[in-house]
Amino acid sequence: MTVGTRRLWPMPDAIIAVALFVFAMIAGVLYCRAFDRTGAPAEPWVRELGAAVAFACGRGYVDPGYEPSPAVSAFLEKKIDHISCADLPAGAPRQPPNFTQALYRYMTLSVGLIWRLLGVSWANVALLLGVLYAVSVAAVYGTFRLAVGRAPAVAGALMMTMSPLELRFLPQLRDYAKTPFMLTLIFVLGTLVVRPFSSRRLLGLAAAYGAVLGIGFGFRNDLLVNVLPFFVTVAVFLPGPVRSHARLKLAAVMLAAACFVVCAWPIITAYRSGSNTGHVALLGLMTSFNGPLGVTASVYDWGAPYDDGFVMKVVGSFADRVHHRPVAVLSSDYERAAADYLLTIVRHWPADVVIRGYASVLRVLELPFQVRAYTTAVPPAIVDGNIGRLYAVWNAVASRLTGIGVPIAALAVVASAGASVRVATYPAVQFDARHFFFLEFIPWLALAMAAEGAWRLLKALRQKRAGLALAPIVADRGRRVLAFAVSAMLALGGSVVALRAYQQRHVTSLLESYLEMPAETLTLSRTQVGNRQVLVRSDQLSQSTEPRVRAEYLAVDIKPRSCDRLLAAVTIRYATMSGYTDLSERVYVPVPRADAPFHLLFPVYYSPGSYFTGLELNEADSECIAAMRRIRDLDRTPILLNLTLPPDWQQMKLYQTLTNWERPSAPYRVRVYAWPRMLDPARLDLRHVTLPALAPLSHSRIVSGDAADRWVVRGFSRSSTSFLVRLPERPVAKGLCFVARGTLYRGAFTLGLLRNQLWATTVNVTAPGEFLAVVEAPDDGAYVPALANFLMGLNRRNDFVVTSAGWASPNHPSSRQALERRLE
Repeated sequence: MTVGTRRLWPMPDAIIAVALFVFAMIAGVLYCRAFDRTGAPAEPWVRELGAAVAFACGRGYVDPGYEPSPAVSAFLEKKIDHISCADLPAGAPRQPPNFTQALYRYMTLSVGLIWRLLGVSWANVALLLGVLYAVSVAAVYGTFRLAVGRAPAVAGALMMTMSPLELRFLPQLRDYAKTPFMLTLIFVLGTLVVRPFSSRRLLGLAAAYGAVLGIGFGFRNDLLVNVLPFFVTVAVFLPGPVRSHARLKLAAVMLAAACFVVCAWPIITAYRSGSNTGHVALLGLMTSFNGPLGVTASVYDWGAPYDDGFVMKVVGSFADRVHHRPVAVLSSDYERAAADYLLTIVRHWPADVVIRGYASVLRVLELPFQVRAYTTAVPPAIVDGNIGRLYAVWNAVASRLTGIGVPIAALAVVASAGASVRVATYPAVQFDARHFFFLEFIPWLALAMAAEGAWRLLKALRQKRAGLALAPIVADRGRRVLAFAVSAMLALGGSVVALRAYQQRHVTSLLESYLEMPAETLTLSRTQVGNRQVLVRSDQLSQSTEPRVRAEYLAVDIKPRSCDRLLAAVTIRYATMSGYTDLSERVYVPVPRADAPFHLLFPVYYSPGSYFTGLELNEADSECIAAMRRIRDLDRTPILLNLTLPPDWQQMKLYQTLTNWERPSAPYRVRVYAWPRMLDPARLDLRHVTLPALAPLSHSRIVSGDAADRWVVRGFSRSSTSFLVRLPERPVAKGLCFVARGTLYRGAFTLGLLRNQLWATTVNVTAPGEFLAVVEAPDDGAYVPALANFLMGLNRRNDFVVTSAGWASPNHPSSRQALERRLE
């Protein structure tokens, strides 16, 4: 049957769902208890379950603190498995629930209820996790049954039950608690779209949706991402004309909202004092997420570290400069300031917000096939060798399918348009639920839908060969498929093109205004700080911590006049007290060959725990800093951007791009790959590294030279790890390095040293953009430098250029002389 007409037979499906529920619950409990026996360290948040201990022992939902007694303290750190209520002193504090306990009240109470019934023991939490796991699996089965038959639905549910990704997060209550609610809400939305329309069904499912959302909100506030999909589904995707049943649809929305408010009221009231919603969203925009998400930055970014303290500094500084008042961390004023900051980003960089959503979709569609990117192939609590080998086989097979998720999902969605265009568009809306691990079921569902669709098509073709008149039906569905495919491409692609066109013009003007801001030129001094490093600093900048967070905005010019370098490593150095995060960050700057400067603009923060000390460079690079200026009037600059602006920045794409799908926005950004990891490429003399002629070298058919004397690697390879280029063998001393520099557009490759036909040392270049890859000879001996494909899954296409490659020695004369003496 097609998606739009599939019937669900209640009794058989109910029996199967119950059987899956029981199986998943048993499997979940056993796995969680096995995980506890591994002795894994406790997550820091579990100390907040002191309120669950108090509730279990009849003291009410109060906060007894982290150390009401030595036994309770040891229990909350998971040093012991169980305690009795006698270990909680009668005089223990009974404070109101703290911030975390108030926002995640239902999750904490669920643990407390389990402990009240079964005893205060970590082993008993496994029962709660087993129930959550079972509900998740049953919801997945129900969602599959909305689109495919029973056999693939059972297979999909079992895949989720045994998935390494699911088992990776299952023992972590805080991370897993949202999963059954998310999956249940997805099932409800699917039921609204697929099942025949009736007022009773609509209102009943709306009430259920609001109740599940409200209860889940007390487990994790992530559930709020499901608010918009419900409104859109009711307004657009219900069976029948879009404009029909307007009053009934409005009533359904109001009923869902009422049920949500009733069920979530204790949590809603807790949010009056503040929350961390905007704070967490801002953390997600840091550049540390770009790689995992699959986006490549342009010449700007909003911050680098995934660190709560850093975001607190950003929001606090923003509130102080723009709203002219300090804000307490995670207060209601702080939440408003964070929301204002996020809206400012959306207003200036709308294309980036959309493209990050698209990137999350692409990542979700590859989740089952890239398990090793998120966890180990074998779940950590699996100790049986035979089961471990089965998981290893699973990973080997699934990883070979890397790259299939997107085309299979597109095929399934487009093909389902043959039955109903609205049904086909619904999964695209749900994909916007971001790249949470529990969405692993989506590519499996797409694969099942594609397989069933292919089977139905084969049956139709066989009937057509038998002389049955099916051509009009096939043609009608074909027209709907084509119409939907064209509409989807125009909607998805057109919105990005329009937003990028706006952003390119707008951000060009914005960055020009940054460069024209009034500034004070600072006097610089250079101080040796050891290990042949120099600190470039200004006495006009504070050199101490401060009681309140304060920001400065600095502009640095890098010129080649006194800097005979190809690449300068600049470290923005902080002095950091114990217990605080070191915000020091290294930036690799390609020194321009022309007189026009390379501009660096970046904020620096002074706080009770750290302060900016200066720019740290290798002594050979210290003269690259031509000038440093302090920007004035920061109250007119809401977003203190990190800017890395080469002389030709205006000709670059001023928006983020999809990694491996597009050419990078700012190819000059140098990503350094070095082995050993502590190797500092800034200490190497790269000025005399040139590219050998390609003709006499052993190289692949997809490698060629061009008019600019570069190696161009472009084309499809027969093997995912085949050699691309091998250079002549050469005897070298330990410590000498082989270097390759160029630009990766698509694919990935390995640079390494071969010794006796085996890799002695390697690095894998995987991110699009300019690269500097360095491998060090681990011992004295003869080595063959080589480049090889590093292509995963079904992808066999590489596209990159190498502009220089060769042996390089440390740039300090004594180091070069030592290497030369060892070679004599």
